[in-house]
Amino acid sequence: MMKRIAISILVACISVFANAQDDVNDIKANTTAVFHVYQGTNSIKQKQINAKQWIATTYGDYKSVLQFEDDENGKIIIKGISPLPREIGNMFSFTYHLFYTMTIDNKDDRFRIKMEDLKIEQYSPFVSGTLDFSVEECFGRRITSYDVKIERMQERLDAIQATDRTKLKKKELKALDKEEAKLKEDIARIEEALEETLEERAVFFATFKATIQGLFKSLSEAINENDDF
Repeated sequence: MMKRIAISILVACISVFANAQDDVNDIKANTTAVFHVYQGTNSIKQKQINAKQWIATTYGDYKSVLQFEDDENGKIIIKGISPLPREIGNMFSFTYHLFYTMTIDNKDDRFRIKMEDLKIEQYSPFVSGTLDFSVEECFGRRITSYDVKIERMQERLDAIQATDRTKLKKKELKALDKEEAKLKEDIARIEEALEETLEERAVFFATFKATIQGLFKSLSEAINENDDF
């Protein structure tokens, strides 16, 4: 039976990020996931206990988010949702939620936190749906559809400018000049649109990245906690 997904309560996510250690900045990302391996001296059993306590505290109910657990091999998989609130303009307020699968793998001397199946849903009184975004872009590797278009146009422009015009007929030369001018105009227009888009996305992705880094930092500190009271 599928487990119910609970919304996580990340009260101090941004402030946690602001005080993050260098470890947090080393989170790796690829096209589908973010992950990091931490050093930890607690036993596998203690790491499991600490991780379960963190999950229960963060999401409100351990069993509601649990998908899989294996205490013998030190593995826990949960499905979570974290809020990404963001205001747009002066009239509308969009609320975003980050959906993900989190896997915790505990070993004797280390543990790994991995988040995958990342999806962002946006909600407002007028618009709802899945937001198009790139995990790699959020963590520094920017590849957008604008970049691809500019690259293709620039390749064609370079080919035109490398053409030996002395061998062209007047009609061919005129057509080539027209295409060159159009490409330059289109590249400038797309670059302007890209700049505006990146400014907009940068604000949003800063919140996205801070949320993930806050989760990683909070969980890793909890797993490493050694309270022998």
